[in-house]
Amino acid sequence: MKNKTKQRILYFCICLLFLAEACISSAKVYYSAVILDKAQAGDLSGMLFSIFLAVSACLGLFLVDYLNTRSKLAYMTSIELEIKHNIVHATLHRPMQAFREKDDAYYFNLLTTDVDTYRNDFIGSRLMLISWVFYGISAAAMLCKLHPMLLLAGLVLAIIPIFTNNLFTAISQKAKNGFSGASEAYSGALQELIKGYETIRANNAAAFAEDRHDFFSTAKRRAASRYSFVQNMSMEAFYTFAGLNALLGIGVGGYLVIQGKLSAVLMLAAQSYFVTLGNAFSNISNYVVEMRAAGDIRKKLRAESVRAPEAGEDLTSPGDIRYDRVSLHFGEKTLYRNFSETFPAGKATAIVGESGCGKSTLIKLLLRYYAPDGGKITIGDQDVQTVSEDDLYRCIGLVEQSPFLFNATLYENITLFSGAPKEDSEEYRHLLRALNLEKLAQQVGDQKLGDFGEKISGGERQRINLARVTRQKKPIVIYDEPTTGLDPENTRLIDQFIFAQTGTTRIVITHDHSPDFLEQFDKVVRL
Repeated sequence: MKNKTKQRILYFCICLLFLAEACISSAKVYYSAVILDKAQAGDLSGMLFSIFLAVSACLGLFLVDYLNTRSKLAYMTSIELEIKHNIVHATLHRPMQAFREKDDAYYFNLLTTDVDTYRNDFIGSRLMLISWVFYGISAAAMLCKLHPMLLLAGLVLAIIPIFTNNLFTAISQKAKNGFSGASEAYSGALQELIKGYETIRANNAAAFAEDRHDFFSTAKRRAASRYSFVQNMSMEAFYTFAGLNALLGIGVGGYLVIQGKLSAVLMLAAQSYFVTLGNAFSNISNYVVEMRAAGDIRKKLRAESVRAPEAGEDLTSPGDIRYDRVSLHFGEKTLYRNFSETFPAGKATAIVGESGCGKSTLIKLLLRYYAPDGGKITIGDQDVQTVSEDDLYRCIGLVEQSPFLFNATLYENITLFSGAPKEDSEEYRHLLRALNLEKLAQQVGDQKLGDFGEKISGGERQRINLARVTRQKKPIVIYDEPTTGLDPENTRLIDQFIFAQTGTTRIVITHDHSPDFLEQFDKVVRL
């Protein structure tokens, strides 16, 4: 609400400054012509006074432009930051299934190219449209002051661009949407190039990766060129109409000079007003086209800015987890048919099975990445499909096989930027000791860990992941093959840590079939 009030105040100030700018600009032109008119009449004092007024108008115009520029930048920045915040807020609270319907490139492009387009082509165009409305009104008033016939002549051709709006809008909208789509495709290819760098290098695929990048880069540049061409030709067409309007005005003005109804000197001012009036209509038409062409992107941003109302009930009692006759199909492949199993509360249960048998997918059903085709999954007596997704994640922690680490400090990665627990607290130090992270904490200090934690080992990344989930004290924790690819020392440390978390419901997906390991669990589920 506070931000909206600030935006309204800025918008009102911008409109007043635009009005002042148009009036002062017209006054500057008028008094510049009056200087010559007074000189021709031999009126020295009148000429000096007109010079004073013209100079004052020049200085006033500079001050107004300064204030207006600051106000416009503040207004557009406020709107840009607000819409980015709203999109991120809505996205981070979106149901998991809805989020996964779009790929990474969609969200990346949404928050970059699409927001920039909305800022420049809709918000920026709207402000400039207001500016030219005031300029047009001011020029029309001055032409009427000089002679009503001048105003009539100025309006004849100035209104023609209005009738071409629909044509240019359709062409511009198509080009703008094409550019947005090409930008999204390029964003996806660029992310793959960066994230897949090691894979590309290790498999000698640099040449193919370059070709793929160049293909999408070229497509984006061509789409941008088409969009820029349409914009330029649209504006040139409007300026052509403005030029024709100015010529008509000059002809009418010349006739009035011959008839003695207008001085030749004031005709100079009239010519400037003709150009301004013609440009006003042309620019208004052009900015209307830009705003209408940005309509699809505006609707897209608005839709992505709306946070869906939180649906579902609170998870009141995280008791036993039960799969009751659950079925799931991916296309023609049947992964589960009438699967039933119970995971006892407060116990450690292992899920074992061959690769591809659906161990991780079983957990993703619980976390609502997917909805089952049949049957239901309950926690206590509550169907997970009826539970609020936010509350579901407040109760269930997930230790992934390949944890994502931010390019941030060790402390920030463990606390996820929440600041809890405090870095100097005993709770935090105990967490470091429990997972053998004290030495690492001393070594890295406040240094960032690199993209995806590339500056530390795989075992250290996984232990940080464990610390991240453990510090949240969730009653249910799922460990998705947490020791895959780790050395025996890290594997032993992590296994010991998991079995030490008594009183917590632990589900461990594992590829370790050894009897010595599995006998430590309260229950083993084989798929």
